[in-house]
Amino acid sequence: MGLTGLLPEPDTVGEFDVETSVTDFRDAIRSKDFVITVEPPLHTRLTRESLCQTFEQLAGRVDAVQIGDNEEAEGHSSPLAIASIALAQGVDPVVHISARDRNRIALHADILGAAILGATSLVLKRGSKLPAALKGRVKGVFDSRTAQMLELGTRLNETSPAIAPPGLLLGSMITVIDPEPNWTAERIREKLDAGASFLQSRPCLDIEWLTRYAAALVALKLTHRATFMAAVPLLTTAHDLRWMNENFPDTVISSSLPERLLGARDPRLEGIKACRETLEALREVPGISGVNLIYRGDVADIVDVLR
Repeated sequence: MGLTGLLPEPDTVGEFDVETSVTDFRDAIRSKDFVITVEPPLHTRLTRESLCQTFEQLAGRVDAVQIGDNEEAEGHSSPLAIASIALAQGVDPVVHISARDRNRIALHADILGAAILGATSLVLKRGSKLPAALKGRVKGVFDSRTAQMLELGTRLNETSPAIAPPGLLLGSMITVIDPEPNWTAERIREKLDAGASFLQSRPCLDIEWLTRYAAALVALKLTHRATFMAAVPLLTTAHDLRWMNENFPDTVISSSLPERLLGARDPRLEGIKACRETLEALREVPGISGVNLIYRGDVADIVDVLR
C-alpha cells in the first residue's frame, strides 16, 4: 500500500499489495479493502531533521501518517507544521485537531489551515483530560463537543472556498468495548450524523474484543455509513507497557501479551511479532477496514512490522 508515484517498487511492499491508483488517505479509505496508517510519537524534542527521516522511511509503505495533537499534553510542534513536512516528504498526513486546547475560533482556523496546506483528511476529537500533574497550571478549553466539531467541518466543506471539492474527509475517535446485546451505539451514531466518514479506535491489542466489537458494528449496519479502523500499538519493552497504561487508560491489551513480552529473550522481536500477528488477524475481521499503528520507539521497528 502506499502513495502513487512515491513507491520504491512498482508491485508490492512486503506481503501487502500496492494499489497504484491510490494517491492519498481520502482515496485509499474509499477504494481499498484495508488501509494502513502510522502515528509517529510526537514530543517537544522533535526536529525537522528527525521528522524528515521518519517520513522518508514511511513514504511508500503506508497510506498516510497520522499527526497527533499533544496527546501527552507536552506542547509539541503544531500538527499543521508537522503535516507540512510530511507533505514535503511525499506522505499524506491525517491531521488531528483537539477541542481540549482550542476554542471555536481556533478550531475554525485550524480546519481551514489544514485544507489550505493540502491535507485531505482530519480527525476531530474532544481530546483527553489533562494529566493530574498539570491541573491547576493549565486549563483545558473543551469549548466544543466532538459532534459540534464535525458539524463545523461539514459546514466548512459545503461553504468555504478554501476547501476544494470533494472536501475534507472527516473522522473521529471511538473506544473499543465488549458490547452488551442491547448496545445501540448512540454516541457513534451521533458522530456519523454530524458528518464523520471514518472512525478509528483508541489503542487495542486484543483480537477477541475487536472481533466482537466489529461484529456489533456490522450487525447495527454502521459499517454501511463509515469506515472503521483499529489503532494497534507496537509494544517492545516494559516501559512501553507502562507508557500505554499511563497515557491511554482506555487501551485494551490481551492478558497474555505482558507475560509474553516480558518473558521473551528478545522483547523487541516478540513485540514486533505480536503486532504483526494482530495486523494480519485484523485484515480478516469483517467490519474493520484498516489499522493505525502507534509506536513509541524507533520508526525502524514499524518498518519491520510492515515488511
